Amino acid sequence: MILIIIHVTKPGESLNDLSSLYNVPVEKICIDNNIDNRKLLTNQAVIIDASDNIHPWEKLPIEVVGYVYPTVKTDILEKSLPDLTYLCIFSYAINMDGNPDMIEDEVIIDLALQYQTAPLMVITNKYFSSYIARELLNNKDVQNRLIDNIIYILKTKNYYGINVDFEYIFPNDRIAYNDFLKRLTSLLDPMGLKVFSSLAPKVINKNKMLCEAHDYKSHGKLSHRVCLMTYEWGYTYSTPMAVSPVNKVMQVLDYAAALIPAEKTMIGIPNYGYEWRLPWMEGTAATAVTNNTAMEKAVESDAEIRFDSGAQTPYFYHYDKHDKLHVTWFEDARSILAKLDTVNRYKIAGVCYWTTNNPYCQIRFLLRSMYNILKLVE
Repeated sequence: MILIIIHVTKPGESLNDLSSLYNVPVEKICIDNNIDNRKLLTNQAVIIDASDNIHPWEKLPIEVVGYVYPTVKTDILEKSLPDLTYLCIFSYAINMDGNPDMIEDEVIIDLALQYQTAPLMVITNKYFSSYIARELLNNKDVQNRLIDNIIYILKTKNYYGINVDFEYIFPNDRIAYNDFLKRLTSLLDPMGLKVFSSLAPKVINKNKMLCEAHDYKSHGKLSHRVCLMTYEWGYTYSTPMAVSPVNKVMQVLDYAAALIPAEKTMIGIPNYGYEWRLPWMEGTAATAVTNNTAMEKAVESDAEIRFDSGAQTPYFYHYDKHDKLHVTWFEDARSILAKLDTVNRYKIAGVCYWTTNNPYCQIRFLLRSMYNILKLVE
């Protein structure tokens, strides 16, 4: 059977201690957690694979979307593709006239197909401009040009569908956005092409401009999948906090449950964190960090990993070379497990993680261990 343990280390515990405790070789623990044979930090989350191959274990199905920039390195992408259902290549930025900024995505598409991962074209309103979105949604000539471009790219580049990610839409363009999505779906459905939409997280129908025009009910009806971008509570200019607090994610899912069919719903998982300088002052920018970089810095600083029980997210304090205090919030096995648990709890379709440009083995390991990752490409 599959037996995955997340061991939270006590002061002074070593890899040899964990190896003896669980009868798992040190080398396997290092590989499963992408760590070298080094000192463990207090309260560090370490995945222990104590599975056997004798007792079968029926895993629930899940769809997994990975977002990637065209600049991704091939060797990194190849590590992620076996664990992805869809690969969203970010992005074709659409200009005011309906024409996209082209990207070099052919190699990535071919590689995705080799791993039976369905590539999805991603379109954004360039610069996430509200005014560009307004033109695309309301000017029929421009919209016709946009749709012609979409269909041409989908057909010539062997995409399996499209992910529409229009953000910062003026609230009074909500109906126009719904109408555009309806039109796009009606054209692509007969071609066997899927339409995904990305929506900002919210818990009430009226919210700030980032998401007021994001109509959960209409998108839930029209889209094949709705990707809820359940991250960026902690962001570049926010106060220090978790990027994707699980308690906040569940509030969004509670709100979405009555509006979007569960079998169409997907939640976002961030593959990154932020580092803030303290004391925090409004207007100062945090630095984005990968989860691997965060752990390396914690080890370098011999920091104690702390864990926020409400957000279900780790963080740590450390000093820089100028003796300035910083705090870093990131993701570890505990926070990822808490998010993956919501898939089963809410019976939703799956997860989307941003991004696959940065390898983080704990995400992939937990996905494989807990779920049967669906593949749609034959």
